[in-house]
Amino acid sequence: MTRAISASQTVSWFPNALRSMLLEPGTLKDISETQALAVEGIVENIRNMGTVGLRFTNRLEDIEKNLNETEADIFDRGLMQLGTLLGFNSYKPGGDAAPDVVWHLENELLFMFEGKSDEYPDTGISVQNCRQTSGHLDWVTIDANLKDIATKYCLLVSPRISIDEIALPHGEQIYYLHTSEVLQLFDRTKQMLVELRSAMIDEISENYRELVLRCMDRYDLTPEKIIERITSKQVTELPTS
Repeated sequence: MTRAISASQTVSWFPNALRSMLLEPGTLKDISETQALAVEGIVENIRNMGTVGLRFTNRLEDIEKNLNETEADIFDRGLMQLGTLLGFNSYKPGGDAAPDVVWHLENELLFMFEGKSDEYPDTGISVQNCRQTSGHLDWVTIDANLKDIATKYCLLVSPRISIDEIALPHGEQIYYLHTSEVLQLFDRTKQMLVELRSAMIDEISENYRELVLRCMDRYDLTPEKIIERITSKQVTELPTS
């Protein structure tokens, strides 16, 4: 098992294998496939950033700086990097009507983000904002790598705190995330990773993966808790303007 994992970090049978390893006395039970995938992504990410030296700290500082920017391309880069920190396969798709950022865990979970960090916060979310974001549900149906993912969410990330009344009919399938909430999620992720990195050694064992899973649970950063956090409010629940 250890040799296979070291040879190939992304293998389709790994979630079930990890689950079976953890179902022992004294360990966490009922491990979901999304949790197992996220654990492996986090382990690989910490390994890539290094257990010693400044690369880890510099990387986190760079991501935090990007997420504090209002310029769209820079903020979106930070959002993409945050997804990677959380164990997701995270990237910026190309092409018309594509989301600004995608996070996914194989065929289990998909977040599609429309970033509007560069907009003025004193006006309401517009019809165009809503149409762009909800359009990602159509876009994903023609993406060969993502169309069969079981659970999908469209999210609008914006500094605006209200919605134009005329935009309400267009916001039914959209979840809302304020730009400050992305920073809060990063801060929590950073705390978790600093703790995990301090416990990491060169040889990644099953025990370390169990530690990652426990830490994710304690910081409320399992995929299930992330869903709760970032889909807690729909765009249509915002005050109208």
